[in-house]
Amino acid sequence: MSKQVTSHRAWQPAAHARYLGPHDPQQELEVTVVLRRRGAAPAPAAWPHQAAWTRASFGEQAGAHPDDIARIRDFAGKHGLRETECQAHRRALRLRGPAQALQQAFGVTLGHYQLGEQGAQFVGCDRAPNLPE
Repeated sequence: MSKQVTSHRAWQPAAHARYLGPHDPQQELEVTVVLRRRGAAPAPAAWPHQAAWTRASFGEQAGAHPDDIARIRDFAGKHGLRETECQAHRRALRLRGPAQALQQAFGVTLGHYQLGEQGAQFVGCDRAPNLPE
């Protein structure tokens, strides 16, 4: 089972982005999957203050849970994606693979977009990605 992933606000394509055409399905791309936090979020900082956690224990308290990392690794492998980096304390897992594999894995269509008439060009997707529960 998968669920649609959204940020704190509803996902939407970049404002004023113009679709230029499809992305080459064979081109390799790299994406960063940000995993959910383990446990409760740390309290907001107020200065001066004593840190709630040491730097060494932060990842254990608020980093990605090993079970979540294992689920995403399994998901990636089933879709022909390979892991290039994992930083559990930052909740970041980087995956690489052909655009076609990324599209199938995350349920999106990748394309080339441009911001405004003379703006930067970028690769984007047509909807919010889906991830396994």
